[in-house]
Amino acid sequence: KQWYQRRVAITAGVPLTVTKKKSYETKKDLVSAIQACCDKYAHLYLIEVHNERNNLLKEIRESWKHSRIFLGRNKVMALSIGRTMESEYKKDLHKISKGLHGKRGLLFTNEKVEEVKEYFKSHKKLCFARS
Repeated sequence: KQWYQRRVAITAGVPLTVTKKKSYETKKDLVSAIQACCDKYAHLYLIEVHNERNNLLKEIRESWKHSRIFLGRNKVMALSIGRTMESEYKKDLHKISKGLHGKRGLLFTNEKVEEVKEYFKSHKKLCFARS
């Protein structure tokens, strides 16, 4: 029991990991990047990622270089396109922000709707479970 108490006392004041929080400037840059994409691209899709492995996402990003994909920080993304009708950046974007939760993101592109749907329907890969 004494050994346990001493170990807790030693590790209590020392952080085991050192990570920096996202600054206000980083979040502000993300908001401006998303709003710039709203002006640049014709279509915006809400996408959901079931398998977040880096090599699969990298492959999709490589094949869609002409587009822009945003994943993570859903609250900041929702804030940038607008959560309500009064605060939305462009018309009807508040409807998309309601769906931003979980493992979802935004895809900005100028490709036709049929081409986007066809690519993502056909682009499914089976992955083995990690141990």
